[in-house]
Amino acid sequence: GVHLEEAPPAGEAKDVLRSTFASVLALAEEAGARSLAMPAIGCGVLGWHADRAAEAALLAVVQHARDSGGSGLERIDVALLQGTTLGGWSKRARAALGPPLEEPAAPGDEPGTVAEVYDLEAACG
Repeated sequence: GVHLEEAPPAGEAKDVLRSTFASVLALAEEAGARSLAMPAIGCGVLGWHADRAAEAALLAVVQHARDSGGSGLERIDVALLQGTTLGGWSKRARAALGPPLEEPAAPGDEPGTVAEVYDLEAACG
């Protein structure tokens, strides 16, 4: 694993991050998962800018969807904190996948929760 004191330079880190997301997706697929929930890897201890972490993750998600051709994964949830992390991910998701299926409502049942749902099949079709 990568430890904070061993963090690679930015260019390499982006590749490591994209590879990490790709591995998570592949393992979920191999396990026969239909849904996957994961944290916004890279936005915590390593302090990545949310939009850079989102770009790496979304590249992995889109590539996985294209390569698998009929992925068994029907849903992928990424846990984010509101504020700059959510804003950065939302911006990148909209750029990569188009607008969400419906605009997110104000905070949901849990304080501070927002959900954006995208149609990955349509975006990667």
